Amino acid sequence: MRIFIPICLAIVLLSCICSKKISDANNETPVYSKAPKYATLGDNTQNSSPTTIYDAKLNGNTLVLSIGYTGGCATHTFDLVGSEMISKSLPPIRYINLIHNANDEACKRAMFDTLYFDITNLAYKKEAGSVIKLNLAGWKEQLVYTYQ
Repeated sequence: MRIFIPICLAIVLLSCICSKKISDANNETPVYSKAPKYATLGDNTQNSSPTTIYDAKLNGNTLVLSIGYTGGCATHTFDLVGSEMISKSLPPIRYINLIHNANDEACKRAMFDTLYFDITNLAYKKEAGSVIKLNLAGWKEQLVYTYQ
């Protein structure tokens, strides 16, 4: 019995250390275990269920969002929608919104998730080095996206 508890603790610790990131062969660009969804251009003023954005990071052409919401019983869907209009500033600015569909969720358990979005559709020009600033609703900082 004395050996059983340390072995269980070791297994738990090792499983906690594992990351969702799986490095590619060159260890240059992280590859994520979840395939990213594609961001779209369109009506970014759609109704959305409450969502808290805890972190937003750009990794190449991928936007990684750490979020929280209430739920636990129904399947929730998330879409990233950018306005078709951009500012005439240099670099231009596009407003984007995370649209959360809770599917008439009745449960109130705190849920946390990490979402991955391919944001190539939000680029100013689909040319390497093209820069655009993204204003994500609910996030305090402007994201500077350089198309790759």
